[in-house]
Amino acid sequence: MSGRLLPWRAGHAARARPRAHRTRPIDGPPPCVVGSAARPRPHGATRGARYPRAAACGALLLLLVGAVAAVPLWREEALAAVLLATSEVGVPAALLSVTLCPASRRHPGGAPRRVVPPGRVVAGTLASPAIGGRGRPYYIYLPPGYDLPALRQVRYPVVYLLHGSPGQARDWYAGGKINRVADHLIASCRLAPTILVLPDGNGGLGRDSEYIDRWDGRERDDAYIARDVVGYVDRHLRTRPNPRYRALLGLSEGGYGAANLVVRHPDVFGAAVAIAGYFRASPAEVPPWDQRDDPYGPPGRNDALLRANSPLLRVATLPPPVRHRLHIFLYDGADDRAYGPAARAFARQLARSGVPYVWDTQRDPLPVWPYHNWPYWRRAGADALVRLSALFSAPPP
Repeated sequence: MSGRLLPWRAGHAARARPRAHRTRPIDGPPPCVVGSAARPRPHGATRGARYPRAAACGALLLLLVGAVAAVPLWREEALAAVLLATSEVGVPAALLSVTLCPASRRHPGGAPRRVVPPGRVVAGTLASPAIGGRGRPYYIYLPPGYDLPALRQVRYPVVYLLHGSPGQARDWYAGGKINRVADHLIASCRLAPTILVLPDGNGGLGRDSEYIDRWDGRERDDAYIARDVVGYVDRHLRTRPNPRYRALLGLSEGGYGAANLVVRHPDVFGAAVAIAGYFRASPAEVPPWDQRDDPYGPPGRNDALLRANSPLLRVATLPPPVRHRLHIFLYDGADDRAYGPAARAFARQLARSGVPYVWDTQRDPLPVWPYHNWPYWRRAGADALVRLSALFSAPPP
């Protein structure tokens, strides 16, 4: 570099200085502030500047959580979304086809072993005077081969799958993947082709009916399920319209509903499956956000309604022939602190009353919400369907 003289500052003599190599960002102004001298950043300033940002993000998150907790519909949607997240654990693969087993020949009009499309799910809406003339959605699983012309004379047993709270009609389909479960069980010859019906027992995600007829008569969910839904299915599908070939299968609140409905309507249903359910009616089982519309009514005015809807108390009042032909299946771990004691008490009452029952105490290995997650409900539901199929196929007593 040549020693060229450059003017350094106005009014001063020029000095010879080597040209310094200075860097700056490609975009944006130079890293200095006009009107002030550049100062070195104190140690920890970058870390300290992040704290207000983190606090703001935390405050925003708490605000969102508070808003979700304060708005009932958002709260139930959030709870349902969390539960549905567990439904992806151990999901069975969707089958492209199902091979019907030779056991199907036992049914009138049965066909030899053949490959058919998997079962299909249909959806619709059913209105009823029992629920004020309003329509509620339903989902129905039609087993493989149901639509084959060669099997048009075959009639099928029906299992009614009841959701919990918060819950809605599609839960066993969207969360339990019950259509895939049934396809696999039928393909492996563990389940005879069966119709599965998924009704809406609450009238919306944010409501809790407990599957009973309300204290004030405004809504009769017991009658809606046992009379209207069953009647609709029998009129429109090829069912076997006999209590011996009808069963209820429910989880949590739906487990209570299944046990209660089978005890209250042994002329409609012959079996019930309760997965992590309870067996004594109690307003405490209604979520706090729904207690302002408690189906049991004001405290002190609902004792008779509570007793009439407690299968733990009611089962012993049934005539002995009725008790002896019912079948009840309980699924809950003995270590379930929430509902295990209720299952144990109900099992003892069933034994004293002479009701055939099975209590499956297999533990739930999932540490998140034990006994109240879709992997457990799905496994228990699959095992229960196998047991119910054997019951449907057994010769009449």
